Amino acid sequence: MKNILIPSDFSIKSLNCIDDLLCTFRNEQLNILLVHTFIMPDSISEIMSLTSRRKKCNFISPEFWNRCTQLEYENAQINSIRFECVYGSTVAVFKQFLEGQHIDLVAYPQQYQFRKLSEWSFDPARLISKSGIEVKMITTIKLEKETGLVSRKEHLIYSLPQN
Repeated sequence: MKNILIPSDFSIKSLNCIDDLLCTFRNEQLNILLVHTFIMPDSISEIMSLTSRRKKCNFISPEFWNRCTQLEYENAQINSIRFECVYGSTVAVFKQFLEGQHIDLVAYPQQYQFRKLSEWSFDPARLISKSGIEVKMITTIKLEKETGLVSRKEHLIYSLPQN
């Protein structure tokens, strides 16, 4: 069983790499955790209003929810797909989160472009690279055959060097 974290903006597009993961880890059950990171506020009043912002349901559309459910239903290899909002911008907080969730690796779609969900959102790339967790960069390459009528996917997964 692999526990895989994927940075996400909770858009359907952010789920595109799941097919690639299924091909890469063909013989393993997968628990997929989609994560968006937020800065922990500094002021007392902002911290007090954190509860209202913590509702991840505010960020997850019915279409996204339905697509996740569909992926779980269609792929016996997927044990679960969950979503979390991580609050805190330090490596220590992020490492504790990874340990608490028993994350084995982070799958990072190469074409991933961070998109803020709120003014408090931040790109987790720095935390991921400094956390020491194994990172798999996912690249989907489409190759055209000579006729141009048929495309096929090649799945290229490589590990990033640890900092």
